[in-house]
Amino acid sequence: MRLVWYRGGWSIYTGRGERVSCRTKDRTEAERELAEYRRRLNENVETVSEIVKAYLEHRKGKSTNKIMRFWWKNAETHFGRLIPESVTREVCREYTKSRKAANETIRHEIGIVRAALRWKNKNTPATFELPPRAPSRDNHLTREGYKRLLDECVHKHLKLFVMLALATAARKTAIL
Repeated sequence: MRLVWYRGGWSIYTGRGERVSCRTKDRTEAERELAEYRRRLNENVETVSEIVKAYLEHRKGKSTNKIMRFWWKNAETHFGRLIPESVTREVCREYTKSRKAANETIRHEIGIVRAALRWKNKNTPATFELPPRAPSRDNHLTREGYKRLLDECVHKHLKLFVMLALATAARKTAIL
């Protein structure tokens, strides 16, 4: 088993005509990947990918399973080949930097990895760092805004609807 340069990046050549991409151009990182690959083979250690897939299978039928699979699809390229001990705060920071998405999305994606690893082993050696939460966007209607809204309602039934909605906080169908 050795490292080979293949199609613009390092790969592990298994000796059986099989190549496993390290997904890096950095030799040092590729050597770490090779050491981890050998350890997985010798110890028969489960990868994060295997654990998350088992976790999602365990949750099959739950309403959130579909969205969790979507989050995992995005996170799998970064976390999938790792073993739980390799998931560190630094790995999470790298993922956050590489991912062009909102912090809440990244939090969900890392969260699925964390949930699965903790499901497998409550005392998992993995450590996580989530990006900060976005500030809340609570907007409140002021008295002046309420008056302007009512003034803009040109039809009586619309004005009545707005008054009932704001006074009762009822659903649209309940008001209708």
